[in-house]
Amino acid sequence: MFGIDRLDASLDNSSFGRPLSAGVSFKLEQDLLYQAHRHNTQEVRAHNICSRLMASKLNQLVLAPFNPGGHWALLAINAYDETVYYLDSLRTTSRVDFRYVTDMDITIFRSQKNIQTSRKQPIWKTCPLQVGVVECGYYVIRYMRDIITNGSIVVTDLIDTRTSYSQLELDEVRMELADFLGGHM
Repeated sequence: MFGIDRLDASLDNSSFGRPLSAGVSFKLEQDLLYQAHRHNTQEVRAHNICSRLMASKLNQLVLAPFNPGGHWALLAINAYDETVYYLDSLRTTSRVDFRYVTDMDITIFRSQKNIQTSRKQPIWKTCPLQVGVVECGYYVIRYMRDIITNGSIVVTDLIDTRTSYSQLELDEVRMELADFLGGHM
């Protein structure tokens, strides 16, 4: 997993170097990049996501891009509502692997926060389908951008369900990512 969280505007008000309208931002956590690269196990993924859930607030989404091997997908988790949105541009990632991690996270979160509610099922959100074989990371970034720009925690209302993103929409994300990374080198 690599750590991009939805944060309060008081911490950082930029997305790839640009202000966000919804008062939220992306934050790249380098310690998580290192951990994920060296120890890509379900337990490490669960621990990393759970630590983000524990820091989340009521009505806040935690955006967790993940790559279980060769393909990026996105989890958008509202831990208090026990809602997990799963966005996969190829619609092929193993749901068993993801389900184990999110079940463990929600169970730990509920226990630590002393929340006595029943577990909801994840929402398998139909999202724009990737046309090529190498664009999955850009699709995940675009999903996050769409969620944050619209400022709602109801992901089902935010993601366009059309066939795929246009080349222009993916190029926008590529340029924003290049600007962001260029500012950190």
